[in-house]
Amino acid sequence: MINTRTDFLNGLPIQSERTPFRLTDDEISVILNKEYCHPMENHLTKTCFLLKDPRLSRVKNFLDERMKNYTENVVEIEDKFKLTQSWSTTTKKGEKHHSHNHPNAIFSLVFYVNSESGNLVFNLDSRLR
Repeated sequence: MINTRTDFLNGLPIQSERTPFRLTDDEISVILNKEYCHPMENHLTKTCFLLKDPRLSRVKNFLDERMKNYTENVVEIEDKFKLTQSWSTTTKKGEKHHSHNHPNAIFSLVFYVNSESGNLVFNLDSRLR
């Protein structure tokens, strides 16, 4: 069962979920065996089309369903949306993910595969300029 919560940040609905969905060992292996670079404070796949890999179709279908649920039931938009980019980052102990934005995205989705700590932080300052 998926445990869903919606909060609002400056009027924007932010949905968070706890889900029993888990990646298989094979899916994790596919992701970790992609080529990574170290652009800033963590590791980022060189591809920004990770979920186009057919071995990750189950993961893509799950995330597509979560986006569909969000658009239909939270923001109540009837238009259909499609995933345009997907990538993976790995962050090791002592590293962090740099502050960034997604200027050409209407929605962004974050899926934590394995996380022992850390927070997803939203900074709206750059949106307001």
